[in-house]
Amino acid sequence: MLPTAMIVDDNMEMRATLKSVVRDYATIVDECTDGSEVIQHYRASHPDFVLMDIAMKKIDGIRATKMLLKEYPDAKVVMVSNYDDEEIRTAAMNAGSIGYVHKEHLRDIRTIIL
Repeated sequence: MLPTAMIVDDNMEMRATLKSVVRDYATIVDECTDGSEVIQHYRASHPDFVLMDIAMKKIDGIRATKMLLKEYPDAKVVMVSNYDDEEIRTAAMNAGSIGYVHKEHLRDIRTIIL
């Protein structure tokens, strides 16, 4: 059985791209358009992992990751971002993400979640 995933990204095209990248090794169970929706959606679907964008309008991915892990400490979050800055990578890891993937290298998600 394939693992399940939740995608959190404010860009509809990027959500579609992420779905196409992981479709062979994960089943998408939910999508969110902002970090403010993460806990509610996670509670409903309990995915095996979450693909989380960093830059979102209401609640960014780093803050959303901290909030999610506070309530669900076993949640596995992979940050997926256009930012390739060491400071942001460090902030993502300090928030509790299990990995960080630049959007130009989406195939790297597979090495983190499998």
